[in-house]
Amino acid sequence: MLPAAASRSPDGRERPIRPGNAFAAALDRALRRAFGAVYAGAMRIWDIAPALLCQKHLTGEHRELHGLWNILSQGKRGYANHPETRRWRDRLAALYARHEALSNEMARRGYAHASPLDPELATGASVQDAYVDPPAEQLRLLRAKPCRCPLDEEDRQEAPA
Repeated sequence: MLPAAASRSPDGRERPIRPGNAFAAALDRALRRAFGAVYAGAMRIWDIAPALLCQKHLTGEHRELHGLWNILSQGKRGYANHPETRRWRDRLAALYARHEALSNEMARRGYAHASPLDPELATGASVQDAYVDPPAEQLRLLRAKPCRCPLDEEDRQEAPA
């Protein structure tokens, strides 16, 4: 049996992983070893063109976006006060547009996409103009990651979302 592990709640408090859930505990430890502080509380919706994202970042953002959509459209509480969540409040139309851009890129790459968002819930501002990190800084952060994001010199210049 694996030793007991702990995870962090959205407000930063440590909470134990339920006894008997060895898989979740092992996964949590592996993610923390691999990504360190970046994993703890990390959430990112990029503001750069989806074509610039590798498979890992494209599908990861898509997954994060669905979680964020549920928090904002259904009043869920998880990560409700995270900076990435706060910047999308009253901007569900912009978040919907970002999802469409992601799903279009996924289709272009031949990925099956079967998780559309409800357009009736896409209210508020249709443009995202609030950033945790501005797009130029996001490109710098992305270039520093050990991944296969298809960035070249032309793409690195503040590519639009």
